[in-house]
Amino acid sequence: MTRKTYSGELGGIPNSSFGSVRQDRTSFGYDHWVKLSRFLLIVLYLGYLVNAGLMLIILPWSTIWGLLLSRFPLVVAGLLDSPWLRGLLAAFGVLHLMLVVWELFNPSLMSSDGAAQTSSQKDAQS
Repeated sequence: MTRKTYSGELGGIPNSSFGSVRQDRTSFGYDHWVKLSRFLLIVLYLGYLVNAGLMLIILPWSTIWGLLLSRFPLVVAGLLDSPWLRGLLAAFGVLHLMLVVWELFNPSLMSSDGAAQTSSQKDAQS
């Protein structure tokens, strides 16, 4: 009976088997699912921002807004019907659409190399 001895920095784990595990993790299946899940997250996030932004811009100035306000008490409906609050909601919708444009030109979710870090965090690491 022969006894295998393992030498190396991995604490008794042979380098060849550790490499094969790493190769299995980086095979087509693992990387494919990571990329697919990141893509779906981006699509859902941008879809939410576009839908919420357009709804917040259009809804306060449409006729549906009056029907929606009729379900609230008179004091709350009067507050929600004020032009400054409608403008505030529309501005929040514009902010959502600006976030879409920002994510398209400066993708923080699309890169996996830590692009979501601030510049001070990057400077602290170097």
